[in-house]
Parts: sequence; structure tokens; C-alpha cells
Amino acid sequence: MSPMVRNPLAFFRSAGFLIGFFFLVLVAALLLVIRVSSSPPVIESITPEIGRPGDVVTITGRNFGSERSRNSVRISGRTPTASAYLEWSDRRIRVRLPAEVISGLVYVHTANGRSNGVLFTNGDHLPERIAPVPQPGRPVITRIDPESSRVGNVVTIHGRRFGENRKNSRVLFAWEAEGADNPGRIVAQTGSIAGIVTDYVYEFWSERVIRVRVPNGAATGPVVVQTDKGTSPPMSLRVEQTVGRKTFHDRRSFAVHYAIEIDEIAVDPELGSWNRLYIWKPMVQSLPEQRNVQVLARTGAPLFEDLAGLTVHEFSGLAPGGRAGLSATVLFDRYAVTTEIDANRVPVRYTIDDRFLQKYLAESAILPVADPVIVNTARQVTGRITNPYLKAQALYNWVLDRLQPVHREASTRPVQAVEARTGNSYSYATLYAALLRAAGVPSRVVAGHVIDTELVPIRHYWVEFFLQDFGWVPADPALGDGMHAERLPERSNLRTFFFGNLDSGRITFSPGLLIGRNLHVDGRRRDVPELFSLQTHYEEAVGNLVGYRSRWLDLTVLGEQP
Repeated sequence: MSPMVRNPLAFFRSAGFLIGFFFLVLVAALLLVIRVSSSPPVIESITPEIGRPGDVVTITGRNFGSERSRNSVRISGRTPTASAYLEWSDRRIRVRLPAEVISGLVYVHTANGRSNGVLFTNGDHLPERIAPVPQPGRPVITRIDPESSRVGNVVTIHGRRFGENRKNSRVLFAWEAEGADNPGRIVAQTGSIAGIVTDYVYEFWSERVIRVRVPNGAATGPVVVQTDKGTSPPMSLRVEQTVGRKTFHDRRSFAVHYAIEIDEIAVDPELGSWNRLYIWKPMVQSLPEQRNVQVLARTGAPLFEDLAGLTVHEFSGLAPGGRAGLSATVLFDRYAVTTEIDANRVPVRYTIDDRFLQKYLAESAILPVADPVIVNTARQVTGRITNPYLKAQALYNWVLDRLQPVHREASTRPVQAVEARTGNSYSYATLYAALLRAAGVPSRVVAGHVIDTELVPIRHYWVEFFLQDFGWVPADPALGDGMHAERLPERSNLRTFFFGNLDSGRITFSPGLLIGRNLHVDGRRRDVPELFSLQTHYEEAVGNLVGYRSRWLDLTVLGEQP
């Protein structure tokens, strides 16, 4: 026996204790491993939070698993292909965004469940204003090719330091309006405008070359490129007016207020312990004729400031019987629009981007372009006319001859309006726009308000149609047929005036149907009929929220600024 072991019994007792202790530690470790390995994934961050198709997104967190296997990432309900995954580890995932990526919630799915959702935004839908902060590396334009162009046509901007991709950068074109600073003297007002991203104005963007279409409302003058590094020195572009002339004038400044109230909230605990309510709130749009939009006050910080032309708000943890709300007070300038068009110079063929044509010629939820009544009427009215402007004029006159204006809240759909021979402004606008599209003339319905002589807003709809080399032409068939004439400034020939011209007493909330998408794959949508904005998404409930009441209060004009 070893001299070191003097008490064999004590030795074996001590050894047994140590073996038992190590066994317990081993069991605890195994239990911990099992518990960790069975935990659902958790997303801590996404980089970047705003991206575009083809970008690589890094998702950090825990419990993703050591390899992808059957695990997956889902972005707004869509799963990238296997080749899109560049890295997968327990705490990090790198995945390339697919071409059809849309804004929405991102989840990691594993055998142990689904992670929390984190919001991702398609940056192409978020044109943000960038303050021109002078910094080293600001962009420089060396030339614009060609030096003169027309609205809707592509110009190529050469230079340097534009950035490898557009992100939130943009090209600003000159804008001009007539104005009076004292009686008898007309002074031009100048500024700049950017094209609407969803109208496919940007064809190509790289470090040294940009291809962009001259946007609606652009005038001869300086062009600049604006990035997060600053604004380039200007370079002149001549905008030719071969088809005609569009004039912005008679500026008016309005302060308006609108709100949304939520109450009568009901939840079902059996559906979980959490909930969210998303609200897509209409925006006072920034347009060539509607400028200097300033939010003076609001309740409720937005989740997205501008998502496809709408401001998105999120409420979470709503309690039974609780209340919530949103409001906005906005100041903006509004201009009248006058067009003078030489019909003989209007191009018969459209050469603008095919995606633009498809967007504004297609059937939609509100425009039954393919309905036989619409197709046959458009064909009969336009006959052998090939000129888009003359088609638009013939269809405008037909709508005014066919319908009689009525003041009612419930709208008659286009086909029913043809049969009933009556309609409100929505019926006039949707019928006219559907006929235009069926005749091959790109068009869109504009939603908002007209403001009467007492500064009382009237919910209203009108139309714009597009001419190659000119841009959007306004037409208001309902006002052209005398609707609300007793409440608006007197005009000698309403029918003539409201084909091609608009007054400045109005507000635009949606130029065309604004397309939104669910932020949550399990979201339950609810529409708001007869709203002053045309949009596909209004409200989306998620989680245990099973009931609520929403009241979208109409617009109030607080006053007109001198």
C-alpha cells in the first residue's frame, strides 16, 4: 500500500464524492447544452436596415445553428434561394437580397422555432431629402449628354464620386414658376425638383455615370447630383418645350390638419401576449405643383417617414379598452397649373421606360381597363385618332356628355357610372382614367381635396394623363362638368378650363394608386373606403389584436398664409 494512503476508507469516500460531483457538473452542462440548443433564434441587429436588391445583409444574434441545413431567413414572407446564403453560423448570417425583395419584417427560422421580427426597408421606396453638407469627396459633374433634352427622355451625367449605387442620392433638376412681388411686376420663382423613384426615372447609377430621365415639371437651368457627401457644383441642362409649355403660377400657402383615432381595442390572450397595429397615413405629397411641404406638428413618431408615398406608424402592446391616435399639421405651397399644347407636335409613339407604360396603362383595383364596356367605349369614341392628346380630349368630352354630377358619398364604379349616367368626382375620375388607359394613353387618378371660397376642404378626385416629351397633363372632369361650382371661384368656361389646367386651391395626397405591402407575413389588413388618398394598405393588425375601431378624420384647413 502506498504510504500516501493511510486511510483506505476515507480515500474511497473522497473519490466517490469527487466522482459524484463531476457527474452532477456533467449532467448540468448537458442540460445547459440541451436547453441552449433547443432555444429559438434571436435577432439582435440587421446591417444595413435599408438596402436594395443584390445588397448583402448581415444578421447578428444567437441560436441560429452552426450550419444552415434546413434553416432559413424570411423577408416579408419571402425566402431567398440557397445560393443567396453567403455565411451561416450560430451568431451571424450573411445573405444576398433577392431581386424581388420588398420592405417588411425579417425572421430566422430553425427547427427550434421562429425568431423575433426586425424591420427591413427596400431603399428604392424611400427617397429621402439629403441636406447638402459640404464634405470632402462631394460629387462633381463634368458633362451632361446631351446638353438639351425633353421631359421623359434620358440624359447621361458624367463625373466622379457619385457612389457605386444610388442609395438615397438623387439628381435635382431646375424648376420655375411665375409669381408677383408687387402689382404690375412678374418675378420668376426658381427651385429644384427630383423625379419620383417609383416612376422609374433612374436607369443606371455608378461612381462616374448616371442615366436619369428628365422629370415632370423640369425647366431649363442647373442640374446637380446630391449624395451623403454633399451637392455637386451645378451644370446647365436645356429642357426643350417642343410639344408645348407648362406654367406654374398663382401660389397659395395652406396650413392643414388631419388625424386618425383608434379605440374600442380588443385582444385575445389565447393568440399570444403581444400585438401590433400598423397605420399607413397619407402624406401631403411633394410635387412640382405642391412644394415646400413642412410638418409643423404631429403626434406619433413614424416607423417609416416615406414608404412608397405613405408614412407608416406602429402601435404595440395595445391594451383592451385602450386608445391611440395620430395627427399631423402641415404647411405647404400650392401652385396653379396651365398647359399650352400644340397637338400637331405631340408624338404618337411613347419611348419612355416600358415599366412606366406598364404601370400607367395596366388594369388596377380601381380601373377596369379590360372590361368590355370600357374597351368598346374607348374604341368607339377615339375611332381612328392616333394622337394621344386628341384621344384624351375626345374621351374627356364624352365623359362630360355622358354623366351628370351628383353629390353623394358612395361612389359609382366606372362601368356602373356609364350605365347610370351619374357619378361623383371619384366616378368621373376613375371612368376617365380607365378609358384613357384602354385607348393607350398613360393616366392616373389623383386623390385629395379642393378648397372652396370659405377655406372648407372638399374630398375630390381628378386625373393626369402623360404625353411623351411633355409630362403629365391635368384634367378635372367633375369640376369641368360643373360639380361644386357654387362653392368655387366663378369661371366662364369650366369644360375648357379643366382640360389641361388646374387651380391652386387644392391638395394632393396620392398621385395615382399608392402600393403598400404587409409589414408582417401574418398581418391582417383592413381597408378604409372612400378615403381622400388612394392606397392599397391602410391598417394591419398582428398578434392578439382581434378588434378595434379606427376613425380617419377628414382634413381641416387651419388657414391660408399670405
